[in-house]
Amino acid sequence: MPVAALGVGILALYILVIVFNALVAYRVGQVIWLRFTDALIRYLLAVPGALLAAQGLHFQALSAKSENRRSLAISLQWAALGFGIYGLTQVFVNKVDMFPARWISADAFLAATGVPVQAIRAVMAVVVLVGMIRATQVVEAERQKQLLAAQQARLEAMEQIQVELTKREALRRELLRHTVQAQEDERARIARELHDETAQILSAFTLDLATLQNVLPDHPDVRLLLDRLQTNSRQMSQGLYHLVHDLRPSQLDDLGLVPTLNYLFERDFFPKGLNVFLEVQGEARRVDPILETVFFRVAQEAVTNIARHAKTKKAQIQLVYAPERITLKVSDNGVGFDPSETFNPPRGWGLAGMRERVEAVGGQMRIKSAPGEGTTIEAIVPTPEQLALPDEEMQA
Repeated sequence: MPVAALGVGILALYILVIVFNALVAYRVGQVIWLRFTDALIRYLLAVPGALLAAQGLHFQALSAKSENRRSLAISLQWAALGFGIYGLTQVFVNKVDMFPARWISADAFLAATGVPVQAIRAVMAVVVLVGMIRATQVVEAERQKQLLAAQQARLEAMEQIQVELTKREALRRELLRHTVQAQEDERARIARELHDETAQILSAFTLDLATLQNVLPDHPDVRLLLDRLQTNSRQMSQGLYHLVHDLRPSQLDDLGLVPTLNYLFERDFFPKGLNVFLEVQGEARRVDPILETVFFRVAQEAVTNIARHAKTKKAQIQLVYAPERITLKVSDNGVGFDPSETFNPPRGWGLAGMRERVEAVGGQMRIKSAPGEGTTIEAIVPTPEQLALPDEEMQA
């Protein structure tokens, strides 16, 4: 910058002149060391330091002005002015037999103005102090404003992220809901086809075997073969019936959740030695079929896990109907496990599937267990009243 270079050049020339005159005064005359040292300190340190500070503050003020920071520019200009005048007053030293102290001294300033130069220095020091404090306050205010803006931007970004996460979570739940519904619809379709087509074919096959038994001669080998075929046909029919029921129990659509659970426990678990006690609290009612399906699958999977892993003969089921939610609690007093444990697939998929089903309909699933203390699985699903249908309407 040309102005800055000119200022530095003038300052360098000034210092050379002062040093030269100090050497001349020292060699040709008697000097009072205290005054001589004070004059040199002021000439060589105070004056250059103050003027350089003034120049630096002036350039900072110009920069602030170009950035449209008017308050900061004014404060810096006042501080620069104070430093400049303060530096110039340092030229007026105690009278010493050297240039320029012989003619430009504190005594000469007092005689010319009637005001001690120290008073001007004090005033300029106050101007510098006020200007710097004001500049510091302006910078701090700007920093606080920038920090507030940054925090606001960060908050808005976090809110936007939260909105996106909420949308994604809602989309995920809707996708899971459709997946569960599609799975159950496909199960129901396969069950109907097995029941309507394959079961009828087996029934016809059984009737044809009975007709053959009456038509064919009473031969021991033929009779034995027909009896074996009849037995196999009955076993296939029973297996097909169980398969259809496992795919989609018709009782769930016709009778509701509670009767279907009782039938499930009596058919699948009582014969295996697992006593399942179902307790219903509140007034049982029909709700959205997808909710009944979710509760049925969760109960089925939970009791199946008890039969396989809990090493106990008892399980307790609580189904609580409240006005705005339904709660299913499955408890046992078996060996328990650590819920925080990371299971290696396929272990843990049953629990994950139950949780996904419950969350797909906007519910929550809680697992409470510890080694040797049994396990409690609780599924809580909100059921708005508009989804609840009285038994009379369902039967109608």
